[in-house]
This record gives sequence, C-alpha cells and structure tokens, in this order.
Amino acid sequence: MPIFRWLENRPRIGFSFGASSFFFGGMAAVASLDYRNLRVTDPAQVGGGPPPFAPASTLPRLARRRLPSHPFSWSLDAKSSAQNSTMGKAGKGTGSFGKRRNKSHSSCPRCGRRSLHLQKGVCSACGYPAARTRRYNWGYKAIRRKTTGTGRMRYMRHLPRRFKNGFREGTQAVSKKASGSD
Repeated sequence: MPIFRWLENRPRIGFSFGASSFFFGGMAAVASLDYRNLRVTDPAQVGGGPPPFAPASTLPRLARRRLPSHPFSWSLDAKSSAQNSTMGKAGKGTGSFGKRRNKSHSSCPRCGRRSLHLQKGVCSACGYPAARTRRYNWGYKAIRRKTTGTGRMRYMRHLPRRFKNGFREGTQAVSKKASGSD
C-alpha cells in the first residue's frame, strides 16, 4: 500500500517557514513550527487539499483560510504569530532591546562619561562627587586611559620649558635679532 493512500484518512500536518509553507499528505491549513501555536487540521473539514509537499505559494487562498475551532482542527493564530515573528523569542537578545527605554546613568560633569547614576548621584567611572578620583590597580587598562598625559595638561605641558629657564618670572627675553645699526 503506498504511503499517500495510507495518509488519506489521517490528520494532515504542515509547517510554515516564514513566507513559505510545506504541506505533507494533503494538508489544507498552515501550521507553525512554534509548538505553542501549532494546530493540526482535520481533512474532513477542509475537503481534500493540495498534493503532498506542495509549497503554500501555489495555494494562496487555502493558506490564508481560517478554520473553525474543532478538536482536530489546529490552525495558526494570526495575532500571536505576527507578534512572535516581529519580536522574536522572549529572551535577552534582539527582541528584548525594543523594550529598553529607561536610563539609569547620565553624563558625568567631571569625566564626561555616561556613568553618573541618576538615583545614587555617583559616577561609576570616576567616583564623582568624591574628591579623590576612582582608581583601582586591578583595572590597569582603565588607569592607562585616564592617567596624566591623556588630557590637555593645561599646566603641566609648560613645565619642561619653565624648568629649562630656571622658572624666571617678571623679565623680558633678550631679542636675538641682529641690530642693523651696529
């Protein structure tokens, strides 16, 4: 006995992969791979169906057809499937990033990073408003990013030149131009 004759009186099952659906044994409604929304179709309600392994694009009317509720009739709920396809699974990944709209940190007035906790009022990067800058020896790379020489050094950049000249103040430098009258 061929397998398809044996399947004639059995409930037909199909799977949809996004836009394309596949039908096994003459199923007339689309079922989802999401097992929470999977429903099996009774062939008596549908009245036949497509040939085995036919893509859903060949039968657009049949694929969009909504079946009545019946113990053997499992169909795909359109609302839940659209929500699942756009939001993804309810994990920590892409689907959950759309729900992130609250900020816990703002920009710090001392270091400029977005590390100032709004409720605590303390910067997690530099320790503001504490007078001593936050620094730990286990974070040697962080120390390297924030150490002397990585900023403007508005005072210290002039020290080597002032040291060379003996920290002179209140004097006028001697002109090195040759006078033309001599």
